[in-house]
Amino acid sequence: MYMLKRTTVKFLLAVLVITGLAGTADDASLTAAEKKVVVKYLKDSRDQLLSEYKKFSEKQARFIPQPDGTSAEIIMIAQHLWENGAWEKLKKAMRQHPPTDGSSPCEAYAPEFTGWTIYPPLSRLSIQPSAGEYKSIRQSGIRYVRNSTENFKTHYVAAEDGCVTGYQYLISIIERTNETTAYLRNIRQHPQFPAE
Repeated sequence: MYMLKRTTVKFLLAVLVITGLAGTADDASLTAAEKKVVVKYLKDSRDQLLSEYKKFSEKQARFIPQPDGTSAEIIMIAQHLWENGAWEKLKKAMRQHPPTDGSSPCEAYAPEFTGWTIYPPLSRLSIQPSAGEYKSIRQSGIRYVRNSTENFKTHYVAAEDGCVTGYQYLISIIERTNETTAYLRNIRQHPQFPAE
């Protein structure tokens, strides 16, 4: 799953570079066209994820496809928690001034969580976020991107694949959402998936 994620993110970034939408770290800021594309994909990926999750009944959402697998319910909780942290991490990084002494812009940040299994079992989670709460987090992020005057191309975030620009980190948020949607679709295709 993680190899697919890295490959997909690299492919998406390559497409953005080829089309001219990715820009470079030396650009002044995101252009209006770039912001529009990012906001569109943030909305689309959110809507696709929520649409896919709505197809699950309560019983289906708790179905675990294999002994080492994860239920749709836990995946949605993990996505909610990860994304909440991701937006906070991005906003914090955007408030930092880029280093002028040649040091790595990401030295101040610890590497981020890279797997699903760090989350405790559902019975031990203190929150069970709803789809509405997830949508609210994403909407807040979309407003931040739309209204921010910060330069997403010169501020860096310590991501799981290394130090990336804020713009690249936004792309990774979109990609993580798309992966979660694909995971939910795969659960529904499992031969033992309950009818209701």
